[in-house]
Amino acid sequence: WTELSAPPMASRFGHGMTLVGDTIYAFGGWTSAGFSGDFFSCSLTGGSCTDLTYGCHFAPDLPTATDVGLTPRYEVTMANNGKFIVVTGGVSSEMTGHQEAFKFYIDGCSWQKMKLSTTVTATALQGSSGVLSDGSAVYAFAGDSASHNFADVFLLGV
Repeated sequence: WTELSAPPMASRFGHGMTLVGDTIYAFGGWTSAGFSGDFFSCSLTGGSCTDLTYGCHFAPDLPTATDVGLTPRYEVTMANNGKFIVVTGGVSSEMTGHQEAFKFYIDGCSWQKMKLSTTVTATALQGSSGVLSDGSAVYAFAGDSASHNFADVFLLGV
């Protein structure tokens, strides 16, 4: 391992992270201040990080994570298809799992809450699920809740 320069975000665990090209995106987690709703992008080649928590400088009027209901949480999972990032699940400060998913449009720098099909239970989107994308869809596997672990596989058509 080689340590990279320290990003301008607080140390944390339980955050979500995904790589798009040469940029890492990180959301949430647990910091010394408690549950976090921070959202950062960090360039691996340029070595700089940008705080996107309250939006982008070039799009100040577009919806932020908070605007669409993505509240501070930890144990979130993230995946991307190169055009947008999907953030799922997580655990709230009330220690309950969030059964929801959100999209962040990379080029447009805006958030949208995804509408999940009522025919698909979103229980596995709570905490600690594995999420990945093949470019055309997002798959979620497993997860946990206060009462048990899951072995379900879900397909989120995006």
